[in-house]
Amino acid sequence: MRHSNKFFINLLTSHKKLKKSIKATKLFLLKQINFFHIITFQYLANFLILCHYTKMIGIIDYKAGNLTSVQRALDHIGFSSIITSDLDSLRNCDRIIFPGVGAALQAMEELKNLGLANLLKEEFEKGKPILGICLGTQIIFTKSEEGNVDCLNLLEGTAKKFTGKNIKIPHMGWNNVFLRRNHPVFAGIPEDAQFYFVHSYYPDPDKIGYVLGITRYDIDFASVMAKKNLVAVQFHPEKSGKPGLTLLKNFCNWDGSC
Repeated sequence: MRHSNKFFINLLTSHKKLKKSIKATKLFLLKQINFFHIITFQYLANFLILCHYTKMIGIIDYKAGNLTSVQRALDHIGFSSIITSDLDSLRNCDRIIFPGVGAALQAMEELKNLGLANLLKEEFEKGKPILGICLGTQIIFTKSEEGNVDCLNLLEGTAKKFTGKNIKIPHMGWNNVFLRRNHPVFAGIPEDAQFYFVHSYYPDPDKIGYVLGITRYDIDFASVMAKKNLVAVQFHPEKSGKPGLTLLKNFCNWDGSC
């Protein structure tokens, strides 16, 4: 088959144009791929940084109620949490919240059966920030008059029953907390803030140095305790509106020192 010179010239020109077009397309695609990779890398890097710095709060599950309300409060203020009785999961958490409602005797039985009593002692000794709430506050003491049960003994003292004849028991409703000294967990909370209480027993520490806050209900009782990396409150911060949420946020950011 014969072709004219013009045919070959046109063919060569078309070939050069095609090569140029392919090169331009390759460069464009390469730029797009690099851009995609850069964006993907940035998202991945941000995700890894977020995972590294996100604090995981362990909420101890020992069948003592009000756990989901605590978790909802943490969700509201933007902190990740897990409700669990798994020992390894709790060891891997950055902080521990020890809430609860119910009876001290049953609570201690569950804690011992699940291995959580020893875990709490271990994590306290390691310096991990721990927050006790309501029943969780009462059973950090040496013993409780409720069931006359021996407790965790993280703080020396006793959970005692209200005995006043002119008061309603349980103590239920809003009340003040008068701080004896400053503490990071109470930063930014007004002095006249009120918190929500529901309890028939109250903390009675052996050492006045443990008492961070006092509340008046027939008697002056210790409503907030602090020792090293442990803070314990008799009221329910998760049910105490803005002051309670501020307290929870402060705890989630607290490194355990004071």
